[in-house]
Amino acid sequence: MRILQAVGFPRLTRGAALQGWWLAHDLRARGHEVEIAICSDLAQEDGVPVHACSMTGVRDLGRMRRLIADGRFDVVHTHYRDIALRRVLAASAAVRQRPLIVAHWGNVYPVSRRRVVPDGWRLGNPVPSFSAWTGVALRSPRVARVVAISEAARAVLVQGAGVDPTKIEVIHQGVDPERFHPSVDGSGVRRELGIPPDAQVVGMLSAYRWVRDFPTFLDACELLAAERPDVRFLVAGERTEEAAPDHAHRTALAGRVVFAGVRTDVPEVLAAMDVVVNCALLEGLAGSMREALSLGKPVVATRVGGNPELVVDGETGLLVQPRSPSELAAAIGALLDDPERAAGLGARGRELILEGHTRSARAARVEALYRAALAERR
Repeated sequence: MRILQAVGFPRLTRGAALQGWWLAHDLRARGHEVEIAICSDLAQEDGVPVHACSMTGVRDLGRMRRLIADGRFDVVHTHYRDIALRRVLAASAAVRQRPLIVAHWGNVYPVSRRRVVPDGWRLGNPVPSFSAWTGVALRSPRVARVVAISEAARAVLVQGAGVDPTKIEVIHQGVDPERFHPSVDGSGVRRELGIPPDAQVVGMLSAYRWVRDFPTFLDACELLAAERPDVRFLVAGERTEEAAPDHAHRTALAGRVVFAGVRTDVPEVLAAMDVVVNCALLEGLAGSMREALSLGKPVVATRVGGNPELVVDGETGLLVQPRSPSELAAAIGALLDDPERAAGLGARGRELILEGHTRSARAARVEALYRAALAERR
């Protein structure tokens, strides 16, 4: 098959953008001709052609149209919310040989059916994050399939956006178990960041966004710090280095928490942690949890969205209620106090990843979805 992966985010720092990038390479490894359209000028990698196409500018709409028309793709698969999907729908409308369009969906933010509303979900004033135009795009008969990353994301598509459930397939995103494996050494990261080699480290890997609920995580860290003088805390991800001034008032954490920012050595950063935390208020399904489990790390996550589909409470990790610093601190403390139990949870988490949450498993399922949809159209 000739396949175009269209990514609507300029940097490979968000899960959906990375998953689209990796899927292109994994499908190429399976023998397909794959190209990538992304709204930034990234270099070709492993023989996969990369096209810089704006997902918002009117001027670049013609470029996307020419790419789709000249490429004669069998499938165009869009990633990152509805930005890429709407651009592909518009660009391919006048193309004589229209490709099969597949949309990726990984959000559990609500979608309005009737109103055009501003993008964003304001705390204390729940405004749908996606407008009615998003639902129109997802319901379009030209969209043959929608790939939801979790059952929670699928429920939003059906109940909120009104998408026909028969064209939605849940395919969990994947991790490379050869890159994220229990033998990865995090000691170098600890030395670099000034964390003692014998300290217990509680960490979170996430972009610094309200939905990740950093205040609750740091409130829990303060509770742990008061009782455990040897515990250290590590926060890494996009814009997390900007979080330090926002939390300078937390004197109990002075000298004990590191805001590391974006890291390219993600496996080593996670390996430097003894317990990995996801503190989200809303979550399609957290990629950092998948990577931590692949490393065999014990995880504590909030019981929201798709997290319970990966973090099975008491089996592959622990689940807590969102916005509860005391419950979060208690769960983390329980794992720090019982290394044997923590190791068992991590080992079972690794088994779960190997059973069906790898990049190769995801590529095989997506390939089968393409073939079935193309056969159905014919």
